[in-house]
Amino acid sequence: MPTDKLSKLAVEAKPGRTNFTPQQPLLGETEISPQNRDVLLQIASLIRLAESFRLGFVKCNQPVQCRQMAARLKEMLAGEANIISVELNEPVSSLRRAILQALESDESDYVGKRAIMVLGFEQSVPSEGPAPALDELNQSRDNFPKSFSGPVLIWLPDYALTRLAREAPDLWGWRSGVFELAPELRLMASLVNVIMQDVDTDNLSLPLKRERAAALEGLISDYQEVKIGERNGQALAGVLNQLGNLRYLLGEYAEAKRLYENSLKISQELRDKKETLKALGQLGMLAEDMGDLVEARRLFQNGLKISQKHGDKKGISKALHHLGNLAYLAGDLVEARHLYNIRLKISEELGDKRGSSTALHQLGILAQDAGDLFEAHRLYQESLNISQGLGDKRGISKSFHQLGNLAYLAGDLVKARLLYHKSLEIFQELGDKNGISDSLGQLGIQAYATGDLEGARRLIQKSMRISKELGNKSGIAIALKNLSFLEEKEGNIGGALEFVKQAEALFIELRSPIAEQAGKDRERLEKLRDSS
Repeated sequence: MPTDKLSKLAVEAKPGRTNFTPQQPLLGETEISPQNRDVLLQIASLIRLAESFRLGFVKCNQPVQCRQMAARLKEMLAGEANIISVELNEPVSSLRRAILQALESDESDYVGKRAIMVLGFEQSVPSEGPAPALDELNQSRDNFPKSFSGPVLIWLPDYALTRLAREAPDLWGWRSGVFELAPELRLMASLVNVIMQDVDTDNLSLPLKRERAAALEGLISDYQEVKIGERNGQALAGVLNQLGNLRYLLGEYAEAKRLYENSLKISQELRDKKETLKALGQLGMLAEDMGDLVEARRLFQNGLKISQKHGDKKGISKALHHLGNLAYLAGDLVEARHLYNIRLKISEELGDKRGSSTALHQLGILAQDAGDLFEAHRLYQESLNISQGLGDKRGISKSFHQLGNLAYLAGDLVKARLLYHKSLEIFQELGDKNGISDSLGQLGIQAYATGDLEGARRLIQKSMRISKELGNKSGIAIALKNLSFLEEKEGNIGGALEFVKQAEALFIELRSPIAEQAGKDRERLEKLRDSS
């Protein structure tokens, strides 16, 4: 039987169990609002009265609140019914199969009535875009009563429940009840305090990124239900920025942009400098990744002006660093070096080790481009040492990638391959699609150098597919240029010419200095074509 190996059975559900924070914000029984206590009594009544399969839906925006309320239900029904919590950790293609798989792995011997609580299905129901799991629900509706002999309650945030009702009407028609839990203000405040104290989302593993994103999505939905005052508005802006960063890191650029823009609007209205600077910086990075360098410069300049106005040295150094990246992309290496050195100096003055590591990394790239591989190695190694001291996995993976480039240039293909693979493994752990794409591309070039043209093509094409998903024009252009080399190597001058033309057009659009070299490659291939 095909299964979705992505679910976890939590028979002994514990209140507030969550992986994104070591301290669990809990609600005691007396701290649950009277409105929600009444809803829990209604759910308990459905379970008590059910003699066969019944389908219920519970609207609950916050995963932590869902776990706590499900645990409270278990306490209420102790001795009357066995409450089994099935928590889905990742998107599934079939909800019914995922539940059955979780039940099969449970070796408990249940006697009497059994009710199933399903949490986490919202990961299969995005706010926008395809949702295959909803299509499957319509198709498998008649199999639910055959598969489950007692009540099944599916817990979902408001947006996911609305979409399920609209797009899975066949299953929705079987419902015996819809129960709406209201946001718990104390829990919301506790979660905001915990989440915003730990904002280093870059180095979370992919599963933890998804779990934190679910918690942040829940907070946003809760804020939409409660009255937004200035204090809540500031908290919401921070939540939007942090969720935007997670979506950015996961390669969901359109959603990240929407979240950043919402945060920027709120923080500007409230004159919240901190969150305004975050939103401007992240929107600038998005624009840079999407190839809109004019918009990126405007956003970084806006952030620089605000930081200078308030004497925010750390904000100034970050903005200058981003402007250095734009100078580098434009081929102005003197200006880029000047700006990176300012970032390094300010970071060292402030004791900002991560800022120092980032500046050293970029200065290493400049040294590499200038042909000073010894200096590049020194700078990359210094950056790597700082990142390792900080436990900065993303920084470590980037250093491994660049050190792999140096090994490749030195002709040590074995070492280059090892470093690229180490970099790729970390990027995959973090769910960093940009990093994955870069590593695959370099492994493709390494395969090309060893004569494995088929392996090179496969890796470069995979890298390009990811870049296309992200809308990363620079990554697409580089992949096209590399595919042109492969086609030429195999004697397909026409194919090579077509790829390099596409690459040149993108490099010109991006105002990249690589456009000049792509143009020379195009002219050379055109001569080869005409002479054949």
